[in-house]
Amino acid sequence: MSEEIKDAVVEQVNITCSLAEDRLLLKIGMSNDIEINVWLTRRVVKILWQLLQDINMVTVVASTDSSQAQGLLQTFSKESATQKMDFSEEYKMRSPVNSKELLLAQDCHVVKHDNTLPTLEFICTNGRTINMALNQDLSLALIGMLQLSTKDVAWDLAFSEQSLLLGPAAAHTILH
Repeated sequence: MSEEIKDAVVEQVNITCSLAEDRLLLKIGMSNDIEINVWLTRRVVKILWQLLQDINMVTVVASTDSSQAQGLLQTFSKESATQKMDFSEEYKMRSPVNSKELLLAQDCHVVKHDNTLPTLEFICTNGRTINMALNQDLSLALIGMLQLSTKDVAWDLAFSEQSLLLGPAAAHTILH
């Protein structure tokens, strides 16, 4: 399987839910017209969410030590990156490279190497590992889709946009 996708890049990502199986299906559409289908359980989605939050924190160089100012700068950076993405195009169905085998993620990790993009790894129950270069666009796309799809399966994981964009130091609740 790895030979077929070695030089391909991620073009589209789609997440659908299976209420009957209580899982999400992550479809990764590649530039060479194939797709990888990986099933995600609630536990793996929780791990993935935290990894995406951690990796997506933009390093902000600011002249102030104010955590609120840094939170606002991070928010601005993420919002401008999100605006560059195109969600208007419908997901293009491709030939699944793993149509004869079920890929059920049992764990996921982010691996960082010197001077390269971090790699998102899904370790599957059949021993396969799916690796994807995790740039900011892919990270933000996955975050947005996880927010929407987990509402559909009613997992009550509270993946709110507010918790992503503003850290606890920058979000203040005022009661009147």
